Amino acid sequence: MTDAQWDIMDALWTAGSSSASDLTSALKERRGWAYSTVKTQLDRMGKAGMVRAEKQGGVWTYTPVLSRECARRSAWERFRDVVFGGSAAPALAFAAQEEGMSDEERQTLLELIEGEENT
Repeated sequence: MTDAQWDIMDALWTAGSSSASDLTSALKERRGWAYSTVKTQLDRMGKAGMVRAEKQGGVWTYTPVLSRECARRSAWERFRDVVFGGSAAPALAFAAQEEGMSDEERQTLLELIEGEENT
């Protein structure tokens, strides 16, 4: 997904479903887009299978088809594959070092990794 599509999907995941007009308002501060820009993005996202459009009382309502978890997984896999040759360990090490993880975040990550090793 593009950054623009992430913003739209985030608004849809939060709302559950929304009209293009409501999405334009929700994204106004962050993006400052015109209604036509949001509508064009939604039409493209519909063709890509990310959202479903339904006409309700003369207004098109958009609902996310792609779950947040699925989108995150896809973005993670692409990042890992392209930037780190498919290897998760160097990707996680890089993130831990570059993002300045707190001790608490490091401990959480270790617990998650250890939990996976035991399954």
